[in-house]
Amino acid sequence: NDCGNDIIHNPVTGGLDVLRLADQQDKIRSLLDVVDRIIAIRFQEATWWDGIPNTTVFPQNVVPFNRFHSFVDETRRLIETAHAEEVICHIDCLQSMRDRINGLPEVLMCCIQSTFANFVSRILTAKRLSEESLDQYFCEYQTLLQAWIEAFSLIENERADDAATKWTGCVLEVFSFEISKALPSAAVDAISDDRLNNEGSSIASTDKFEDL
Repeated sequence: NDCGNDIIHNPVTGGLDVLRLADQQDKIRSLLDVVDRIIAIRFQEATWWDGIPNTTVFPQNVVPFNRFHSFVDETRRLIETAHAEEVICHIDCLQSMRDRINGLPEVLMCCIQSTFANFVSRILTAKRLSEESLDQYFCEYQTLLQAWIEAFSLIENERADDAATKWTGCVLEVFSFEISKALPSAAVDAISDDRLNNEGSSIASTDKFEDL
């Protein structure tokens, strides 16, 4: 007698309870394994974001061109790991995580474009372009282009044929920005040149008058 209730020991139901308990324990272990894998993927994603500089607050902080090869590999591994985890692919509450990871290639492409913009700016403001520096610039351009194409290939539902068109659009955007920066300077230089020419003409006229 326990608290007024009789305990009835039934070997049949008791055996079923043991099986039921063992099954529940297996399910709990499986659930904990899934949670551990999701936590590991989330940690990978956080590590990935830690490597991306905040160009919104600090526009001068760009990813070095020789870092993109490993960045592409890390992105590919993270996407493959997430897609292999069925829970992430099917549970609604993990939709935001799924969307973030699928969007990493586009984030990476934006980083490449920022580094490319910095690359173009360095060339345009260089005081001297030697053969050695041109070789280095060519190497940097090849690395950035290859990384951009590889990142583009990781985007779902994108055709490989569209890569060239979109890269051309990025290049045009960068050069348009550089031109927009140069136009005010060109206008100021033109005004300064006109002013110098006018002052030179005035000085020349004064000299002729004095000679007379």
